[in-house]
Formats: sequence, structure tokens, C-alpha cells
Amino acid sequence: MQLAVNYSPQAAGLLREGTITFDHWKCSDWPDLVAGARATPLPLYLHLDLQAGSGRATAVDLEHLAARVADTATPYVNLHLAAQRADYPDIPVESREPAQLDTVVDRTVRDVRRVSARFGAA
Repeated sequence: MQLAVNYSPQAAGLLREGTITFDHWKCSDWPDLVAGARATPLPLYLHLDLQAGSGRATAVDLEHLAARVADTATPYVNLHLAAQRADYPDIPVESREPAQLDTVVDRTVRDVRRVSARFGAA
């Protein structure tokens, strides 16, 4: 098993001191964080904020994302299944209505299909 830790300057300092050890950095795709993680001897991978179910994954520039994934040698593109209340204002949280549930599932599947069509489903 390998262990990944969220990159932070504080964690990088602990790594340098030998206080903690691990295998990879998990890093948001923020230039300062990526640069900091790259300044250490450990590999990094991007921990992406792609949310399936929100409908926003359809607006993500997947080609830009693909370039970032390639640049950082990120082996997987992760999706968070995250149907948020704000994304479905007309559906009550406690709904068990099949048509309303289908709406959430359909949007989630659409998001997953779009991302997996670009990056694969493995």
C-alpha cells in the first residue's frame, strides 16, 4: 500500500525533517501548490474537484485538464459524486419520487460519461 498526503508547505517541512514519510503528494491544481510539491523529491498527483451530479462537469475544459494531468503525470482523474441541494432547488431533499431521482441520476451519469469518454473508465 502507498500513502498520499495533501501537499502543504508545513507537510513539506515535516518531510524534509524526516518527521513524516509517505509516497506521494495529493495536490489541488493550484500553481503554487503544484510548484511546492514539485520542489520535493516525491511525485504528485492532482486531486481534482470534478463533481458528477452537479451538472458542472459538462462545463469543465477537459482538454486543459488533460494537459494538466499529463504535465503532473497524474495517473487517474477522480470524480466526486456530489449532487448538492443547490443544484436541484426544485427537488426536496427527502424526495423518493422516481422522476425526481431519475433527474439526479441522469445528470450524474451524464457527467461521468463525459469525463470517462475523455479519460477512460479504468
